[in-house]
Amino acid sequence: MGDRWRADVAGSHVEKKLTALRVKGLKTSGKYEDGGGLRLVVSEAGAKRWVVRVTVAGRRIERGLGSYPEVSLDEACEAASSIHEISAR
Repeated sequence: MGDRWRADVAGSHVEKKLTALRVKGLKTSGKYEDGGGLRLVVSEAGAKRWVVRVTVAGRRIERGLGSYPEVSLDEACEAASSIHEISAR
């Protein structure tokens, strides 16, 4: 969980980071940002999935990380961090 509290990726800013309790309680459809390109997408049916936005070869792309609760907030943060490291190469 240590990486979770590091400074965000340069240029990103999120007012409030997500918490496990907030993620669990989200019911309204929409996109909820955690910072560093990580977001939780809640469908109108209430399904939740994690995605991370990264820039590859000058293009912004979105990569799926899995569904909540199968993928926890901490796991999604770790996966997003790994994807950012790979895409920075």
